[in-house]
Amino acid sequence: MPGKRKPLTPKQEAWLNALPECGWNATEAAKKAGYKGSRGSLAQIGYENMIKLDNHVTEMLNKVGVSKNRVLRKYAQLLDAKETKFFAYEGVITDKVDVEALGIQHRAAQDMARMHNLFKTDDESLNETFEKLADRIAKALILSEQAQNGKAE
Repeated sequence: MPGKRKPLTPKQEAWLNALPECGWNATEAAKKAGYKGSRGSLAQIGYENMIKLDNHVTEMLNKVGVSKNRVLRKYAQLLDAKETKFFAYEGVITDKVDVEALGIQHRAAQDMARMHNLFKTDDESLNETFEKLADRIAKALILSEQAQNGKAE
């Protein structure tokens, strides 16, 4: 029957309601909606709900004036984010330098990878390893940038 939707389960409704409150994070929405399990299980549930309930999510985004394409375009822009570093001496700005905003770029890349389910495998410990590795790479990049700018801590 085209055009007819299956009724939502109470947990699916709770997940949809939690989604905007959780910053559109499907994993956090699954947890808030009452789903149980490890972080990896909740991520899988969130991903599956995002696929199954795609039409509902699209409607919700459209209601607040945000299309999926707009979200993806914004993330693509964040992959090239820049920031300005100001250098001061005795309270007076002496120089400013535009640099890569590696923290923002990392977060955008990580979020896009999650959106496209690139971190997922059948092995939960491997999923956690991917997440930790991505965080370590980001920290290394940030420290490298700080060292290049003479600001290493």
